[in-house]
Amino acid sequence: MFALLPVMRQLHELLWYLNEAIEMLEARPIRDELVRSVDVASHRERVNAILSRTSELVRTGSISEVQVSKRSRKIGPGRIYLVLIYVR
Repeated sequence: MFALLPVMRQLHELLWYLNEAIEMLEARPIRDELVRSVDVASHRERVNAILSRTSELVRTGSISEVQVSKRSRKIGPGRIYLVLIYVR
């Protein structure tokens, strides 16, 4: 999960920059170009293919052994638990 943080930061920065640029009055002549500059459908299609492969691997049980750590612990109020999972 932590490996995705730099990617998420870059995506959020890109969205922030695009949003700022779109709202600037001086950018009005190229506003449509700014909106179209990110091809979300293309990125979603590529990521979806990888997620579909991941789903197939999980459903077929290609991971031989999953162990839940005894160090799992309750965090916060209610029944929220931090579960540490190790894959061998």
